[in-house]
Amino acid sequence: MKIRLLLLVSAAAALFYFSQKHFFPKPFEGEEGEHGMLKLRDQFWELSHRAAPGINWKQENERAMLEAYEVMAGLSSQERYTNLFAGGRLKGDWRERGSVDQAGSVLALDYDPGSNNLYTISDGGMLWRRSLTQNNWENLNKDLRFNTRALQVLPEVNGVNRILTAIGKQVWYSDSDGADFKQATGPSYYDNWGGARQLVTVENNGVQSIYFLVQTWDATPWASRIWLYHSADRGETFQLMHQFEHGNTDQVSIWAPEGGNAAFLLNQSTKLYQLSGPNLTLLNTSTLTAGVDCQLRGHRAANGTLTFYALLDRNDVYRSTNNGASWQFRGAMPSNSWDVGIEVSLNDPNKLFYGEVNSYRSTDGGANWTLVNEWWEYYDNVPGKLHADIMDIECFRTAGGQNFTLISNHGGLSVSYDDMVTNQNLSLTGLNVSQYYDVRTDPINPEFIYAGSQDQGYQRANLAVSDQYNILGYNQIVSGDYGHMVFSNNGQRLWKQYPGGAFDYQHQPQTSTSWWSSNWDLTGDDKPNVGWIVPAAERSDAPALNSILVGGGNINGGSGSYLIELTAGLSAPYSITAVQDPYNFKINSNSGSSLISAIAVNALNGRRYVATDDGTFFRKNSGGSWQKAAGFNGPDGFYLYGSHILPSKIDPNLVWFCGSG
Repeated sequence: MKIRLLLLVSAAAALFYFSQKHFFPKPFEGEEGEHGMLKLRDQFWELSHRAAPGINWKQENERAMLEAYEVMAGLSSQERYTNLFAGGRLKGDWRERGSVDQAGSVLALDYDPGSNNLYTISDGGMLWRRSLTQNNWENLNKDLRFNTRALQVLPEVNGVNRILTAIGKQVWYSDSDGADFKQATGPSYYDNWGGARQLVTVENNGVQSIYFLVQTWDATPWASRIWLYHSADRGETFQLMHQFEHGNTDQVSIWAPEGGNAAFLLNQSTKLYQLSGPNLTLLNTSTLTAGVDCQLRGHRAANGTLTFYALLDRNDVYRSTNNGASWQFRGAMPSNSWDVGIEVSLNDPNKLFYGEVNSYRSTDGGANWTLVNEWWEYYDNVPGKLHADIMDIECFRTAGGQNFTLISNHGGLSVSYDDMVTNQNLSLTGLNVSQYYDVRTDPINPEFIYAGSQDQGYQRANLAVSDQYNILGYNQIVSGDYGHMVFSNNGQRLWKQYPGGAFDYQHQPQTSTSWWSSNWDLTGDDKPNVGWIVPAAERSDAPALNSILVGGGNINGGSGSYLIELTAGLSAPYSITAVQDPYNFKINSNSGSSLISAIAVNALNGRRYVATDDGTFFRKNSGGSWQKAAGFNGPDGFYLYGSHILPSKIDPNLVWFCGSG
């Protein structure tokens, strides 16, 4: 059986609430807090993708994807989405069900003036296209997951554009509008460690030079390195052009001026090079700070005059008007930029943009900055304000000479025609790239679907009013990140979880337009899954109770990983009480330091099960004490919620336990 995750979308007006504690970016307020939140999520991602020694999970995912791609290429459209179960006794067809109106994160951007089409890659690695002026979003390939940093669209030859992107450290290209892709030849590496960093195109007298910047591992010396490849045949073959002496991914940056015939490269902030065909020429050695993160951008005037900008350490802006012979410090930005760095307007070399949680613009070459809009303003003006978390900013020019700016973010894609003074949301419908941590169907009325998304909040769909779209429209009840959802009280009540172990109790999930009826926060020094999404389970042995089980944490504070039962009142103010089982799973795990990764309850006999993130397995009979499975070391944490335990609904002694590795 092949199961595929559909990444989905929206921008309908959201209900919205100001609270440091229970609204995005809760509970991580401010710029440092948001960076801390992303770091926490990254740690969770790595922790939960465990594998056997010597196995790289990213490489395994890539290998499996490419193998599946070969299989899918030989299937009909019907065969792709039909599965047989139970030895062929059951047949199921996969259908995309939402959301059509809650766009999530997109990153890499490009634009083709000839067709007036813009292109983007979602955070999940899917390639999308739409007209700049028409809302006709189209997913160009559902079988491959592409690098979110590398995207170039080359003008058509023989009536077809060529799309260039990357998978891992290899460039791939399509001459069929993305319907199928071929791998370029040439790049060769010691191993698969690393990834693509930049893909840049320059045209000189009708000849295109494509530059591919990649981080890789070098066997001699035994260290990370940045390699530069060049292609002169529209990306079909690449030759190694230069090996830089260091391997920090953010210390080499390429910029290709719009309308220019060469590209430029800044290396470790000290050396500015010109890239012309297969040649790398040193222009100047600068006095900029060496060995720090750097980004090169600039502006090319109609007469060919170049203005260079260097962003150092994601905060300090420098400018050069003499090909890097000298640099003038323009000032520090109000906050550190994310990977988007800075971008320079095609209209004016003094107009700069950068993004983090919010986006900022400068009209004086980086000396002063103006906030474009606060992230929370988006929810009162979804069509005209930028969503939080700016992932990329790129400036382009139409065939008719109109300049515009594309801004990708965690709410899709926006465009500006006045250097980001005003912005227009291009992803109100059709850009189906929401990312879901959890999706649940209402157990009482299956026409209701609840979704917990990444940065597009807690959402609800009603098939009775939305089914005419086939791909459903969802209402965003509250914004932010929501994960694991659990039902109680015979399916009448819903508990949803915000990262950090913050549980919101929903007394009337089908009709409520408020974000919670009451709430509870997990405490303790040892929150599972690095505190991102902690395990939770229904009381399937006593479904009428208004209670759920949570993998902690310690309600008394301090160390330890305990099982906690939460119970909410059935009348206002719906107060939540917490009762903690005294058994400390941390000190009793095989390693003596592992935390709860999964919990479950057997509906047939009330037996409880707990697993920790090192694969230790526990059980407790109703009224008994906890027992550890002796000599057993099971799977480690699964990538969304740790591991998972599934008791049989037929045999009280049968249970399944799964995870990662």
